[in-house]
Amino acid sequence: MWSMLIAEASAACQPASPASGQTVTCTDAQPTGYVAPAAATGLTVSIQPGATIGSQQTSAGTKPSFTNVRVNGTSIINNAGTIGNTAPLNRDNFGVNLAGDRSTLNNTGTITLTAPAGNTTTRVYGAYSSAPAGSQYESTTVTNSGTIAVTQNGNGLACPLKSGPP
Repeated sequence: MWSMLIAEASAACQPASPASGQTVTCTDAQPTGYVAPAAATGLTVSIQPGATIGSQQTSAGTKPSFTNVRVNGTSIINNAGTIGNTAPLNRDNFGVNLAGDRSTLNNTGTITLTAPAGNTTTRVYGAYSSAPAGSQYESTTVTNSGTIAVTQNGNGLACPLKSGPP
């Protein structure tokens, strides 16, 4: 059973609750990250220079996950800003989660995540895509001319780019 905690987006990324096919523009600090509504596909998320995107908890339980930016199928993220966790978080940390088939990340900015010191179960991913169990995506594209950096301070997993099961 999956459960999700989604915090409402702040004014830095607008519109906060887009419909499919809309453009979301992030221009300032978005400390709670940006997670697209579950039904919204085909979004273009434009993170402008000077914008900073933090993270939010996106699953609960004893092994919670944290995500900075997540979109659904056929969506595009254009990052020219900064995506990162300002305070290392326990468990799974996803800088950009391309949670849908045929999604794209174009990164000219910075994506930086750090795991807490000494943690043996933390996984950090700069850009991540994983199809639901028993299926696969047709394609996921990452174009990077910026920085994608992850730091693992324990015995967990650190992957700048990951496609497949966690």
